[in-house]
Formats: sequence, C-alpha cells, structure tokens
Amino acid sequence: MKGFLTKNIELKVLTLIMSVFLWFFVTARGQSEIILELPVEFENVPARYEILSISNNNISVGIIGRERLIKNLSPKDIHVRLDLKKSKEGESIYYIKPSDIDLPPLVNVGKIEPPYVIVKLQRTMEKTVQVKPVITGTPRKGFVVRSIEVSPASVTVEGLLKTLEQLDHINTEPIDITDADKNMEQYVHLIYKEKEIINRNEMVNVKVIIEGAATAAGKVADKGADKGAGKGADK
Repeated sequence: MKGFLTKNIELKVLTLIMSVFLWFFVTARGQSEIILELPVEFENVPARYEILSISNNNISVGIIGRERLIKNLSPKDIHVRLDLKKSKEGESIYYIKPSDIDLPPLVNVGKIEPPYVIVKLQRTMEKTVQVKPVITGTPRKGFVVRSIEVSPASVTVEGLLKTLEQLDHINTEPIDITDADKNMEQYVHLIYKEKEIINRNEMVNVKVIIEGAATAAGKVADKGADKGAGKGADK
C-alpha cells in the first residue's frame, strides 16, 4: 500500500495540480460582469426635512454572476437604497456599500462608481396661504357674478423655507362660467407650481353665486336705502 502511494509521486502531484486548476477554470467559466446605471433611492428621511440637492442621482454598479443569470438584468431588478434616518441638516457624504444594494440571488456587486453621494438636507416649515379661485368666461347676458365662496378659504402647506417665503396664495384650476345663468358649485384641484411643496391640500369647494343683473342691482339699491335710512334715524 505504501508503495502504491509513493510510486510515481511526481505524476500524482502534477495530476492533482491540474485537477485543481481545471476545477477553478470550470467554476470561473461563465462568470461575467455587466455595468448598470442605477438611481439612488432614499429611505427614512427625517420628519420635517426635505432633500435639497444630491451630487448625482445615478451611480454605475458592476454586477457579477454567471452569464445566464445577469444577461437579462435591468435597472428595475436592482435597487440602491440609502437610509437617511440619522441624517442632520446640511451636507453629508454617504458611502455606498454592497449591503445598500438589493440584488437577485446568486449575483454579486463589483465596482461602484462613484462610491458615494453628497446629500444636502434642509428643514421644512409650514405656512397658511389663501386660496384664490380662478374664474374664466362671463355669465349669460343679463347675469352677473354676485360673489364667490371658497371652502376652505385657506390651506396650510409644508415646504422649504426659500419656497414658502414667496408664496402668498394658491390658485385653483380654472372654473368656466361661460353663459351661466345660475349658481355653480364645483370641487376643483389646487394648482401647485412649486414642486417642493409637500403635505398638500388637493381640492377645495368653490361656489359661484350668479344672479340676474336687475336682481343684483336691486339688492345694491336696497342696501343703499337701508344705509340712508339708518343715517336719517341717527340724526
């Protein structure tokens, strides 16, 4: 038995080395890498904070695996998620680790470029602003708009300080009263031109009171007479 083990020892060692090499070759064969441009997603942004700027919205990630597993991968199959739970106001650097990348089974992360993103957070504020109804068109001939009622008349919004400083009202979507001869009441959307505004009120109720011109004029005259009578009584 001993002789069998020691006989042709050089050949046996060479065979073992070639077997190991062949095993590595077969195992490694089929391993490929693709580069995907992936958007960076942010989770757990602290309450009352908003992302003001990001150094880059996308990163390049090398995905390594057997060719049959990665050849059909697309950016929607892989997610880069950064947790901002412990973030503070101002600029911070966040290094992207393989553990921040959600991968399908049996594939791995290669090179990440750039390896970090710079995120700037800013505290948000609340502000109450008036709702301004937007009316288009005119009533039917002989009718006028007596008044416009909005409910709620004001809304409280949240956003970045620089955005809300210049905001004093929110417009509604247009309400067309062309040829109207009676009251109109609609629920309409508010129009937010500022994308940074959050916690929005989406809709308000607008009631347009429309009366005949003669009726409206009569009410105005009656009010004038009442005021005159009141002044006379005072004297």
